[in-house]
Amino acid sequence: MKKLSKRYRKILIYRALKGMHSRQVFRHKRTKSSSYVTLWDGISEERALCQSPPTTPPKNIDFEENIEETLSFLKVIRDRLGKKKTTPRHRLTWIKRRKNKKPIIKSYYDFSAIERLDIAPALVIAAAYDRAKRLTGSVPPAVNYTQWTKSAFQTLYEIGFFDLIGQKHHDKITKEYEDKLDSNIRICRAISGKNADNLNLCSDTMSELLKFLTEDESIVEEYIPDINTAVSEAMINVSRHAYPQEYSVKSIYDTVNQWWITARADKINHTINIVIYDQGASIPGTLPYKGRFQEMVEVYIKPLLPEFKYSDDFRRMDHEYINYSMKPGRTQTQNPERGLGLPQMQGLINLCEDGYIMVISRAGFYRYGKGTGITKRALPIELEGTLVEWHLSLPSRKAQ
Repeated sequence: MKKLSKRYRKILIYRALKGMHSRQVFRHKRTKSSSYVTLWDGISEERALCQSPPTTPPKNIDFEENIEETLSFLKVIRDRLGKKKTTPRHRLTWIKRRKNKKPIIKSYYDFSAIERLDIAPALVIAAAYDRAKRLTGSVPPAVNYTQWTKSAFQTLYEIGFFDLIGQKHHDKITKEYEDKLDSNIRICRAISGKNADNLNLCSDTMSELLKFLTEDESIVEEYIPDINTAVSEAMINVSRHAYPQEYSVKSIYDTVNQWWITARADKINHTINIVIYDQGASIPGTLPYKGRFQEMVEVYIKPLLPEFKYSDDFRRMDHEYINYSMKPGRTQTQNPERGLGLPQMQGLINLCEDGYIMVISRAGFYRYGKGTGITKRALPIELEGTLVEWHLSLPSRKAQ
C-alpha cells in the first residue's frame, strides 16, 4: 500500500473536517427550525416533519375587539392558500411523501395560541380552506389538533369546518366533544352555495334556530319571514354581483364563486348572529362607475377631497361606498326592487329589542347599531370580499 504524503494527508484531514462542520451546521439549522408534528385527516393520525416554524395567530381573533390583528392573520392565510399559482392546482399537495421516511409539510398555523375565536372570522378561515380544497381536490390536514385551545376547536367544530373541508371525525371524538356542548347555544354548520342554490336549506336552518330561541310560536311567525327574506336577498345579490368575470381574471386570488353562511343562537340572551361571507370583488369594487353613483361621488366627495380620483384602486373611501349601499335600491342595476338585502337587515334591527349589522368589505368598515347609530372608517388592511354579521336580540315572549 502506497504511503500517503504529508501534503495529501493534510488535504484529506481538511476535507473531512469541512464535511463534518457542514453536517453540524445542517443539523443545527434543522433542530432550530424543523420539528415533528401530528397530522390528522379526520380518520387517522401520522407524524410528519415540518420544515419551518409555525405561524402564530393572535390570541383574540375577533372583528369587533381586535380587527387589525385579525385581518393581518386572515391575509396570511389567504395569501398562502388562495393566491394563483403557476403550477396547476391539481398537482399541488399538502404533504410531501418520501419513501421509507417521514412525510414533510412546509409550515402550519399554531391554533394552540388562540384564546378566543369568534364565528365571523372562523367562517372566513373555513372559506379559505374550502377554496383550497376545491382547487386542489385534496383535504388539508389538521396539524397538532389535540393541542388546539378549546375556543379554537369548539368554534371550528361547531361551524362545521372539518366537514366543510372534507374531513370525517372519529365517532369517539365527536361523542366526547358533543357531550360537553352548552345546551343553551346552537351554532349551525356552515352552508356554502353558488348562485341561488341552497337557499331553501338556509331558510330551514334560520327557522330551526328561531324555534330554538323561543317557545312562543307567534314570535317565530312574526320574525322569520323578514329574516329569511333579507338573508335570501343578500345571498342572491352576492351570486349576481360578487364575482364578475373581469374581477376573476384580474384578481391575484383564485375564485370559486361561492358564498358561505353560518349562524349562532343564544337561548339565554335570546340573540341570533347570522354571518354571510364571499370572496368576491367587494361592495366598493362592484358599485357602478358610471351613471347616478359616479355623479353622486363627483357632487359630494370631490368638494371635500379635490385630489380624489375615481378608480378601482382608491381605498380610502370604501366605507363611504358601503354606507351608500345601505340605502334601499342602491345597486349596480339601479333597480329599486333590488338591493334590499342589507337595507332590510338594517331596518329590521330597529324592530327588535336590540341589535347591530357590521359590514367589512375590501378596506371599508361599517357598523349600525340600535341606539348607537352608524360607525364607519377605512381599514389599513383589506378583507378579501365582503363579510356581513347581523346580530338580533329578540323578545322571549310576545307582549300581550
